Amino acid sequence: DELDYVMYTGHGGQDRPGGTQVRDQDFVDSNKALQVTYENGLPLRVTRGHQIPNGPDEDKGYRYDGLYYVNHIEKVRGISGFLICRFHLESETSLKSLERQLAGNLKADYSNTCSCK
Repeated sequence: DELDYVMYTGHGGQDRPGGTQVRDQDFVDSNKALQVTYENGLPLRVTRGHQIPNGPDEDKGYRYDGLYYVNHIEKVRGISGFLICRFHLESETSLKSLERQLAGNLKADYSNTCSCK
């Protein structure tokens, strides 16, 4: 997650939510929805939770961060050896614009990890 770019791993194939990968993921359910979004060039809304490095402070819960487009989808072999669905999302807004827009909401230790400044 680099604010203007997100590499998102699809869902499914785990023994329980957040558990161990036990089978391949497929383009079904929410993975299929992201595939259709990609195929039709539709935007999607991205929210970030306080649990992630680029999310809001703990007491803020979740934050809406705007519209993103899925610019690439793929199935790759994950670290557990099973195929996973991967989605590459890009914001319709540039990184510098996002940093300015979210300046008051980013965590105090936020730093840009992207080498594309």
